[in-house]
Amino acid sequence: MKIDRELKQEINKEWQSAFPQLGSYTQNKFYKVLGTLIVGIELIKVSFMEQYRPHFVIYTLFDKDLGTNLSEEILLQEFYNKKGFQCDIPYLKHNEYFKEVVSCIDKQLPISLEVDIQIDKINVLLESYIRKAPFNGGATNSFSYAKYQEIKMKIALYLNKERAQQVFRDIYNVKWDNKSFEESNCSINSWLLSLQEVIDNRDTFLRQIEINKQSKKILKLPYSEIVL
Repeated sequence: MKIDRELKQEINKEWQSAFPQLGSYTQNKFYKVLGTLIVGIELIKVSFMEQYRPHFVIYTLFDKDLGTNLSEEILLQEFYNKKGFQCDIPYLKHNEYFKEVVSCIDKQLPISLEVDIQIDKINVLLESYIRKAPFNGGATNSFSYAKYQEIKMKIALYLNKERAQQVFRDIYNVKWDNKSFEESNCSINSWLLSLQEVIDNRDTFLRQIEINKQSKKILKLPYSEIVL
């Protein structure tokens, strides 16, 4: 059964009303800018079923174009109802489930959507996510884990070079799994050199973030900062 477009539009309006701290990016994506990140809620259709599932998402604004930044989230977190099940909402029964799901989300959001967020809180959130992620297998020296440390370094660089350099020193001192890097067609030494180059060229790094923020759709979004 195909769900009526007007029904989906009405559902999206209710989500926007429930989370005014976020802006409507597309019909089922509600975001805000958080420093050099995009955070928010996405309503993702459940495969082969006429229902959807809200997720908390985080993207970066580091890359050279907005499309690349928003093509892959760095965090995708589901919400759970009082029975411990995923918050799936049938489109045709939206009104029956909506208020309870919003209540669950309010209690489970990993960061506030209303205020500036300390960088340490973001780091703890990302660290917890990557350690539990199935694609990483709990390893703390894998290529997947390394890429998250790179993200943490770049978030630090957004604030200042000194903090980023400290994160880089921590990264440099890890005994990384060479096999994991080789399987991803990446050299550990080349990767480390590229990180130091990013730090050394902080002005270029910040300029690219600002370019991405100037996109018309991004400019319309609410804004908070990452702070020390």
